[in-house]
Amino acid sequence: MNFKNIFIFRTVFIADVVDGRLETSKTLTVRFSEFEASVMAITSKVNDALEQEDSFILTDGQGKQILDTEGARGSAFWKQNARKVCAVKEGDLQQLHGSKRRRLSRRDDNGLDEVFDTIEEVVLAAQGLQEVSATIKELTNLASSNRRTTVSLTEDEAAAVKNAFACVVCKGK
Repeated sequence: MNFKNIFIFRTVFIADVVDGRLETSKTLTVRFSEFEASVMAITSKVNDALEQEDSFILTDGQGKQILDTEGARGSAFWKQNARKVCAVKEGDLQQLHGSKRRRLSRRDDNGLDEVFDTIEEVVLAAQGLQEVSATIKELTNLASSNRRTTVSLTEDEAAAVKNAFACVVCKGK
């Protein structure tokens, strides 16, 4: 397969650390090929596009660094829209991890941190689903309004429909 002319587009959220949390300040759409679908290549494209002295590190929506591993290479990883990809300045990321440690040490260790992480992950994934939810609602309304549709068929048409949905074994083929 020739991947030379196939491009993938991925939105990267540029985030700053505010009060110990990631806050998106800009978005950047990165265009890359299958060959370039890796953390190192995407990070390089982000750094080039932003033209800043500080280098950026790619993270998920919770500020966890995305490592350049085999699992993060290839278009399958980068095409997942449920995963929020952020670019955070290297210094900000260290500050974020320091503030998270302090926050976690103050919290009771009764498993709530995992619940908070899961809730944050669901909220981030849901942000991209607004259009999907609207479409599903429209389809539900359409289905509800068309729930009772009467179809009139001639005997020949009814036989053709019955034949089309008949089991292959029952037909004897």
